[in-house]
Amino acid sequence: MQTSYDQIQHFISHAPWDATVVKKQVALNVQRALQPIRGEQALMIIDESGWKKQGRNSVGVARQYLGSEGKVDNAQVVVLGVLSKAHYASIIASGLFLPDEWTKDTNRMTAAGVPQEAQECQTKPKIALSQRCGETIEPLSSACSSDAPLRG
Repeated sequence: MQTSYDQIQHFISHAPWDATVVKKQVALNVQRALQPIRGEQALMIIDESGWKKQGRNSVGVARQYLGSEGKVDNAQVVVLGVLSKAHYASIIASGLFLPDEWTKDTNRMTAAGVPQEAQECQTKPKIALSQRCGETIEPLSSACSSDAPLRG
């Protein structure tokens, strides 16, 4: 079956689908794939990644620290949750960081299509903790037990 660029773009941008359901399924699939691998316990690695951007219209774009550049620049930053075991790793959670200049401007967020429930200010550690505690990915809720270590 051949799929055109326009069909994929329509699916991503306009067709009704829930990204949360897809992310949860990916997390389950990765967990299942890592289970039979011998060795250390699977770890959830939390890190941020950024992309240098021009303009101001993409959601979350603002002047902020960009690690790959080693300086403050115009960028989007996302907090990633990566499940890793042995030499295997997969991104299973992500959350776009919205700087203050975005969260303080509800008209801008609404115009850009940011869902109402995502229009609150969240620090990067809060985004990471929600990923660790399974608020974005249910299968990881066991990682929130009081004996689960946080290392940074």
